[in-house]
Amino acid sequence: MKQADNHIEPWERQQGEGLRAYTCFSVYRDMPYSDPENVTARQISSGRSAARTAKQTGVPIRTILSYMRSRAWTSRALAYDAYMDARKREQTEAAIIKMHRAHVAAGVALMKKAMRRLEALRDEDISAGDVVRMIDTGVKIERLARGESTSVQQVKADVKQTAVVAVQPPDLSKLTSDELDELEALCRKTLPGA
Repeated sequence: MKQADNHIEPWERQQGEGLRAYTCFSVYRDMPYSDPENVTARQISSGRSAARTAKQTGVPIRTILSYMRSRAWTSRALAYDAYMDARKREQTEAAIIKMHRAHVAAGVALMKKAMRRLEALRDEDISAGDVVRMIDTGVKIERLARGESTSVQQVKADVKQTAVVAVQPPDLSKLTSDELDELEALCRKTLPGA
């Protein structure tokens, strides 16, 4: 990528580099590369090499080796790899951000829909279980999409030590509508001023 100050990136054609030499370098540079620590010997052998470059270009191996030494192909190709990895990482991060936004929007939309439905219905038209499940699902989706935990954290302090205990919210989906109604009535009794 050329910049305004005429800076030439290492993977681009260098000043004084002939077209034939640069074409050979381009073939070498564009060969798949492998991280030797994370692949098998067979995969490494299929990566960049002078022999493969000579075979693909039809240029004698001696000439390829001369170009490699005089034009620092290995470091130029590694600079290109780093550049491409950075571009891929940027694209991946942008896709993750877009996905998070979509998930937040879905959670918010589900919550709005549940709240509209809840407000429009008479108490006897919707089961408490349905309301609980809709709100619970919407809250979880929105919290997860915003990177928040969906579990409740309790901190218990003691003079000698502090312990953090993760408590999962109860799964209310297995309760019947009658049981949920009873639970709702019990919860109301615990509210201040009840």
